[in-house]
Amino acid sequence: MEACRVIRILPIHYVRKLLPLILLMLLATGCGTRQVSFTINSEPLGSYMVMQVLTPDNKISDWVYLGNTPLVMVREMKFAEIRRATITMKVMKEGYFDQTKIWEGKGFIREFKDKGGIFWNPRLVTTRK
Repeated sequence: MEACRVIRILPIHYVRKLLPLILLMLLATGCGTRQVSFTINSEPLGSYMVMQVLTPDNKISDWVYLGNTPLVMVREMKFAEIRRATITMKVMKEGYFDQTKIWEGKGFIREFKDKGGIFWNPRLVTTRK
């Protein structure tokens, strides 16, 4: 809203000069942010779901707990960061081996665009003999 007031006050020739800068600022501050829907169903249900986004800038990233399966959620993600990142999702349940899925950033974005979201149906394997 403040930017709109500034533009109205400035003469038009200044606005024309500033327009590329204003557009660049808008792109950098959120236009690259998307609502990403996740649908995760595991066998067995009730497994813990965690995600890690590792960018070249931060070599260590915390795992974020997303919830228990079945999991249907929407998460805001910055595609400018995701494009260069490695995204790892892990499903865990006691008595079962963990299942992990890893995307390189461009693959994650491509899957999101092609399917309209991120879908995963891992089948956990029991550790019992």
